[in-house]
Amino acid sequence: MSIPNLKAIKDWCIGKFQPKGEYLSVVPEEYVTNEELNEAIGNREDSTIVVANQEVLAFTDNICTISDDRITANSLVDVYFTSDTMSQAKECEIVVDSAEGSVILTATKQPVSEISASIKVRVV
Repeated sequence: MSIPNLKAIKDWCIGKFQPKGEYLSVVPEEYVTNEELNEAIGNREDSTIVVANQEVLAFTDNICTISDDRITANSLVDVYFTSDTMSQAKECEIVVDSAEGSVILTATKQPVSEISASIKVRVV
């Protein structure tokens, strides 16, 4: 079965849908290659640590401090509250910060029941 005017349709599509602008045909030398990137990442130590694994957080005067010498002031901290304590944590409006040697959780309201969480720290 032949489609009438197939060449006309093809020519119209090529003219209509051609990309506009200038595109690289080769990668410039100053760009980082995938191999160089993988080598740099591969030589780096894993800098993610877990400082609490579904542990009960001890708040005193609205503050819970977890100490670990590997934590820096610039560390990135992720806190995962357990599902059974999530509503209590939300009600207490807990803010997380990192300092040299510790993770500091500050609650706007002192928790009235236990709050448990897992805490993952990316040391930078």
